[in-house]
Amino acid sequence: DLFDCRENEEERPPYRWIRIGPARSGTGLHVDPVGTHAWVTLIQGCKRWILFPPDSSSCNVQLHNPQIPSAIWFHDHYNNTTSSDEMPIIECIQYPGETVFVPAGWPHAVLNLEFSVAVTHNYATNRPEFWSALKQEEPQLYKKLVGVLDSPRKEVHSDVVVIETDTRAFQTYTDDDCACFCTF
Repeated sequence: DLFDCRENEEERPPYRWIRIGPARSGTGLHVDPVGTHAWVTLIQGCKRWILFPPDSSSCNVQLHNPQIPSAIWFHDHYNNTTSSDEMPIIECIQYPGETVFVPAGWPHAVLNLEFSVAVTHNYATNRPEFWSALKQEEPQLYKKLVGVLDSPRKEVHSDVVVIETDTRAFQTYTDDDCACFCTF
């Protein structure tokens, strides 16, 4: 995780959560922030997931800002979005003890089918899309992280190279649809 290079943990953006929510709550369709990957392990309950490839059109998958609550997205947009064979999608039902991995840039929505408790963690890897998104969405953090990577501590992270690119940046969306979340 590139954010582990930070000398001061307080400068790291929020990245770990415990998500607790009743049936019909969840996370509306969104792309995780600053080009990060995520994993979600379910402790209790049952979750419905849908993931779209990163090259999916925002219009085709009904990606809105602000995001639409997941129960509404599944009710109003699911059938039209999934009716075409042209766009590959991944769908699954997650049960306790299972972990879902969300690659960076993949739009996804999650619907709690029953009261659910999950732990999630976002992390960054050395990809052009990460650096582009970080520079656009969090310019101060970008400067600090590049500064750390260019610092005398370079031997600790000598395999990390900052890549400048003009690739598309990912959009971020708020997570107001979750019934309760806490950072730890």
